[in-house]
Amino acid sequence: MKETVKTSRTAGYLEKIFRALNAKYFGGQLEEPIITIQSTPRAYGHVTVAKAWHKGTTTRHELNIGAGTLDRPIENVVATMLHECVHLWNMQNGVKDCSRGGAYHNKKFRDAATARDLDISYDPRIGWSITQPTDALCVIIPGFFEPPVRILRATIPENESHAFR
Repeated sequence: MKETVKTSRTAGYLEKIFRALNAKYFGGQLEEPIITIQSTPRAYGHVTVAKAWHKGTTTRHELNIGAGTLDRPIENVVATMLHECVHLWNMQNGVKDCSRGGAYHNKKFRDAATARDLDISYDPRIGWSITQPTDALCVIIPGFFEPPVRILRATIPENESHAFR
């Protein structure tokens, strides 16, 4: 198994995951976002509602995977990416899948996500947002990587996370 701690390589793997998920679950129809890796308090990832990235006349959404969550099993990282892809799909198709400032996920999100091999459960605060990979998703993940990859990022204890500011 190949292991990496390089940001550029990790970003490349995340882009590869996005393209594979786009092809498999969205027929290649998702607009490609800018994928970022940065801290996301209280979330594993997010996607911007507005197209936050601009170059000339080209604009793109940002899809972020939380830096502190990359130490999870790859199946969970892929499930987070697919969760955010479902939001992109819904935005592209005029489906409002969240309320309360984007925190509360409704049944439209749940239905679109479960149709794409995600196991979605309910929390009264955030709605249908708790995301786990299904067995069907886990089966296809090894095909994303040759050789298999493991992203190495240690979780920093809370009392040490501000040491370098």
